[in-house]
Amino acid sequence: MVDITKAIREVDKKHIIIIEGNGWGNNYNGILPPWDNNMVLSFHKYWSYNDQASAENMIKTRDQYNIPVWLGETGENSNVWFTEAIRLFETNNIGWAWWPLKKVGANNPMEIKSNLNYNDVVSYINGNGNKPKESNVYSGLMELATYARLENTIIHYDVIDAMIRQPFSAETKPFKKHIIGKTTTVNAVDYDLGRNGAAYFDKDTADYHVSTGKYTAGNKGRIYRNDGVDIAKDSAKYESYYVNNIESGEWLQYTVDLEKKEYILLN
Repeated sequence: MVDITKAIREVDKKHIIIIEGNGWGNNYNGILPPWDNNMVLSFHKYWSYNDQASAENMIKTRDQYNIPVWLGETGENSNVWFTEAIRLFETNNIGWAWWPLKKVGANNPMEIKSNLNYNDVVSYINGNGNKPKESNVYSGLMELATYARLENTIIHYDVIDAMIRQPFSAETKPFKKHIIGKTTTVNAVDYDLGRNGAAYFDKDTADYHVSTGKYTAGNKGRIYRNDGVDIAKDSAKYESYYVNNIESGEWLQYTVDLEKKEYILLN
């Protein structure tokens, strides 16, 4: 790191040098003190509690050496965890970046749609299924690349809301606009946007296995939304989803508008 920094400074006196220690960038034993006056320490944070103690090591290091810290990689969890983590970072004046912005899967701001040929490649790499044809592999990867374009991704507004608004607001907002007429269906999965305990209540909300030693799923179905609420896909209907694994005491909130004042809502 010292040698690389020296080489960079021979041609560039201006740019910040960002370094990472061991153990997801959290272990700087034998690396510090800093050797340049324009350096930043980068660390990662995954699957741990989002209490003050979970950030204390980096805050202590920052204060001891008077050097900025940057949360260079985090994510891969539920909306509840995202809201907690971002509130923790912002409260402690720590900048942050997300891993990743988009991928195959529903727990990021943008989801890349998969395809059958690519799924066959993944299955084969994981030791399942037959070796796919080279032409199918190529076709699957090119289709995946097309789906990776921003305009072709699935935008997960619940994830964006959990990252941008919910760390600083306990208010709820409609996930979808529900206009109640004479015959109206409000799908259970379209409950309001907001924090756990405000828009909904679920007992299993995130994965904290680094802190607890126990893996928990949040949304067990890992589909449609990224809150703690368990959602499954209805195999009998295209793009249809339902709430399942409901435990005693769990609930969902819905904001609705009446098409006409004389309509009466019944539970």
